[in-house]
Amino acid sequence: MVGVIQKRHILAHPFLTIRCFGVVLFFRALWAGPGVTFLSLLKQERSPTTRAATALEILDRCAAAERQSQRIYETLATRFKNQPEVRSFLEQLAREEEQHGEMVELCRQIAADQEWPAESLARWRKAIPVVERDLAQARASVKRINSVAEAMRLVMRVESSEINRIFSNVVTITPSPFVAHLGAFQQATVGHLGFIAKRIAELEPTLADDCRRLRDQAA
Repeated sequence: MVGVIQKRHILAHPFLTIRCFGVVLFFRALWAGPGVTFLSLLKQERSPTTRAATALEILDRCAAAERQSQRIYETLATRFKNQPEVRSFLEQLAREEEQHGEMVELCRQIAADQEWPAESLARWRKAIPVVERDLAQARASVKRINSVAEAMRLVMRVESSEINRIFSNVVTITPSPFVAHLGAFQQATVGHLGFIAKRIAELEPTLADDCRRLRDQAA
């Protein structure tokens, strides 16, 4: 099984998995082939209703924003294909953004028929258009990037937006003990921003102060 949630997570939390999703899904996850994701299994088991339509629409846009970040980093990586360290860093960021998008989709699917806090939904609805605009501008600027310093500044710009705060908030308030107890969800933002701050400071030391501020944001 591939994806954010793997067999080792299921085996580490068997009773929690069964309590949240039932014994059938638990065993299907254990027997899943190498190309199957937990998200795909969950989609087969659960069909979202219209009860939480507003939340589902916002979460779809949250997941799309994470995928947009992924594409930005993938495009940047191709521009630095002859600089292995920089390319590897950007490819890793793209993979992490892909995982974040999958996590949001999992939160959406897991709690598809649950009540979401109106205050959070209102905050996301206000913030998402700003994130979408910022990411569109960032993606358009990739073609003008000519140096490692410029690329790292663009990464800092993307990661300093509301995207990580929205992601963390989605994970925090998803009404599911499965999400609340799995480290893959809980450690995602801190690990992501910590990794970015460390590697950018190494690749472009002139941005060390900005990296410290980004690290503080992750704390």
